[in-house]
Amino acid sequence: MTDPKTTPLGLTAPLPAWIPRGAGLKVITDISALGVDAVCVPRPVGQQLLAALGLGSGAVIEDNHQRWPTMTWLVPLGTASGHQLPPWEGARPDGQLYVPGLQQRSRRLFWRLHPEDRPLLTDPAALRDLLPRTSGRSSHGG
Repeated sequence: MTDPKTTPLGLTAPLPAWIPRGAGLKVITDISALGVDAVCVPRPVGQQLLAALGLGSGAVIEDNHQRWPTMTWLVPLGTASGHQLPPWEGARPDGQLYVPGLQQRSRRLFWRLHPEDRPLLTDPAALRDLLPRTSGRSSHGG
């Protein structure tokens, strides 16, 4: 089992079982069942967020196999919709998520920031503070 990581919210937990340990991928059709929300933004916005968050970012999935490449952050369940984070098409608490395996080496789907090197979750307040300055609303959320 992977070593526990301290999350930005002060929680320590091992990586969840829904992250494939090999080189494959897992398609998640009910993100909320994982106990997290997914915040998906177009890659150019994601690159700005990465630069602004720096070491404060949790793990990030980059997905280049869609029409519009995206970057996805995971945040605590219930914090990516309504008033907690600005609503936009890319905030997909009930959408589909492609989760790359820990050993995935594809350029089309991979961990841009690996969950074995940092906390899995990102502080939703940090994303909320940065999103209006980087993107406003996403028209290509996925």
